[in-house]
Amino acid sequence: MKSIANVTYCQNITLVTLPAVPHDSQIISKILTAISQNGVNVDMISQTAPQGGNISLAFSVATDSIGSLLPVINSMKPDYPGLRAEIMNGAAKINFYDESMIHTPGVAAHALSIFSNGGIQVYMITTSAIDISILVMEHDLDAALALCCAEFGELPTEVAFS
Repeated sequence: MKSIANVTYCQNITLVTLPAVPHDSQIISKILTAISQNGVNVDMISQTAPQGGNISLAFSVATDSIGSLLPVINSMKPDYPGLRAEIMNGAAKINFYDESMIHTPGVAAHALSIFSNGGIQVYMITTSAIDISILVMEHDLDAALALCCAEFGELPTEVAFS
């Protein structure tokens, strides 16, 4: 299975999880808006299904932006007392892109199988019709990129995320 035209990666990524956020689109919008208004670029946004009126909201940010992000989260605690951030530093994002993915079932499963068979733990996955983003730990990045190159014949390209 080819179906991957482009593989990119970025380093120095931090996974941020906000557990127990009230399941309310206005609250989620306020959180993300406040973060963006403070100059923090958010990527790989994922929301769990509601459980007991709450969701977990997870996203990735450039590690350098954590110093700007945490004060924003803390400033919202008076309005949302249960709001807290779980931080996982030392991550990297690998992105697979191909316009033909929209018509090719199993591309995400194939990418995950490559990492699984290579002993690489995946911490987050986000997808669109033509894009798959996978978060791994930076200490696994070289091995993950070598697996991608061997499987897809594409030399991964580093991109900056800030």
